[in-house]
Amino acid sequence: FKAEAFSIVISMDTSLGYSPTEKGDLESIIEAKRVIVREGSFIIDVLNRLSLAAKYQGKMPTIKNIEYQSFRLQQKRQLNGDGKLLCDTWTIRDKTDGATKVFKHTVRLYDDKQLASFLYSSGFAVKSVFGDYEGQEFSFDSSRLIIVAISKRN
Repeated sequence: FKAEAFSIVISMDTSLGYSPTEKGDLESIIEAKRVIVREGSFIIDVLNRLSLAAKYQGKMPTIKNIEYQSFRLQQKRQLNGDGKLLCDTWTIRDKTDGATKVFKHTVRLYDDKQLASFLYSSGFAVKSVFGDYEGQEFSFDSSRLIIVAISKRN
């Protein structure tokens, strides 16, 4: 996209965190800054690392079984050793023929201070921080980390 093409950019449902490195995620934020007009908004919605660390870090993987009409899903979830990666293994078994597929899903997790640092260093100012989609104040046990940032003047 051309520079300053958008007045708002939204990164929803933990889209940030799939790059192989933190540097790659930071580059995504820098790119968002490039395409947002001055005083434009950048909204980032990710899982709350602090809440997930309390629930999963240092514990055995949790296993959740879900029945769907045509298949069964088993989700095995855990955090890596330092609590920065959420690692899921999804095993899907077809109810008709028993065929099984396994998918691995890993996403990097961030806390509010680290994301705020990335935003600030990329030319944003944090305007608001929320803990869910209803506008709840962010706290340690919030399910989400939603940051609204404003593009600072160059």
